[in-house]
Amino acid sequence: MRAFLRTAVVVLALAGSATAASAQGIIPIAVEGRGGLALPQGGWDAAGSIDTGYGYGFNIRMQVLPLISVYGGWDKYTFGVSGSGNADASDAGMHLGGQVSLPLAAFTGVSPFAFAGLVFNRTEMPVGSNTMATESDREVGYEVGAGLAFPFLPAVTLTPQLRYRSHGAEFSAGGGERIDTTVSYLAFDIGVRLGI
Repeated sequence: MRAFLRTAVVVLALAGSATAASAQGIIPIAVEGRGGLALPQGGWDAAGSIDTGYGYGFNIRMQVLPLISVYGGWDKYTFGVSGSGNADASDAGMHLGGQVSLPLAAFTGVSPFAFAGLVFNRTEMPVGSNTMATESDREVGYEVGAGLAFPFLPAVTLTPQLRYRSHGAEFSAGGGERIDTTVSYLAFDIGVRLGI
């Protein structure tokens, strides 16, 4: 909880400085808070035991060319698991990538965008029907997605998006045995961006 509060304070401080800088046209940086739902995909949910999840996170985005920006951030998604009592699965980590926007805001008021990047995540899964959990090693994977940017107020934009994320995960099964799987999910989330 303390780590979350520290992160929130840093994000708010960056939001204030990014908004001011953006208004002055000095530094093309924006911060964004996101939240949404995730649907497990593929082999990770082969038995149908992983329920729809929810998550939250933040991005910091810097515009490097008029229609191209780079982003980085952190997020966490939590999924219910059938037959595990009150234990949940979670997937959390950092991400880094690039985004391309289409210059349609002047005509439609909305700017479509697409993005792709790398994720560096760790997954936690419950063990059996109890509340104990096992944690995977950190693994590199990828994410791809697209969304729409709706200007809401000066320097405030709503950004709904759909993204697909996938990465490997290796768990300890006890007795020195290791289990490999691929964690994949489709996420729909909405962000509030402050800045460019």
